[in-house]
Amino acid sequence: MLLLIGGLLLLPAGAQAGYIYQNVINPGDPTFNQELGINNAGMIAGYFGSGASSGGTPFTLTPNQGYTVAAPYTSFASENYPTSFQTQVTGINNGGVTVGFNADSNGATVPNFFGFVDNGGTFTQVKIQIRRARGRLPISSSE
Repeated sequence: MLLLIGGLLLLPAGAQAGYIYQNVINPGDPTFNQELGINNAGMIAGYFGSGASSGGTPFTLTPNQGYTVAAPYTSFASENYPTSFQTQVTGINNGGVTVGFNADSNGATVPNFFGFVDNGGTFTQVKIQIRRARGRLPISSSE
């Protein structure tokens, strides 16, 4: 059996080739989810919440909220940078260390936009160059 998640294929040892497609939708916002990282154990990192403008005055956004989720992909663990208004978890390594972006105010514009590393619940803010990151903050298994 072949499991397709977020564009990645997982084939258990000794399995026959076949396809299963599974939606991984956080019920926090069933209209907008992005799964952006997956490790070898199948743990997924992502976020929900469109970040779209509420259309009101003053300008506000529907905040992004980060999460991780493991098989069977029904129980989502919230992962949000402390005191942030928005969080996007964009990567996860085989040790479960995650990386992403957060905004400390409503608007998510420079200079209110930061990167982070979460290692076992200990968050570390990292300096990122937004123009070079282009929505990605990769992490390797050795980090």
